[in-house]
Amino acid sequence: MTELVPFTPGLVPSPYDAERLIERWQEGRSPHTVRAYGRDLAHFARWSEAAAPDAITRLLTGSMGEANELLHHYRSAMLGSGP
Repeated sequence: MTELVPFTPGLVPSPYDAERLIERWQEGRSPHTVRAYGRDLAHFARWSEAAAPDAITRLLTGSMGEANELLHHYRSAMLGSGP
């Protein structure tokens, strides 16, 4: 059996290869799901004024608190914009 080792911040290489993370996430997902999430990612990237991989990198390279705050701002902006 493989021993589980607690996560230690700083052990994950940085900067993240956001494009590779996106590709890995897409593996095994339906084309419909990939398209839908691709639209969501493109929307988030436009809102954050960054290219899609850069928007993901921004989320992954900050602290969890920074990522959470960024996503709360994004959610508030979406809710404030209406349908």
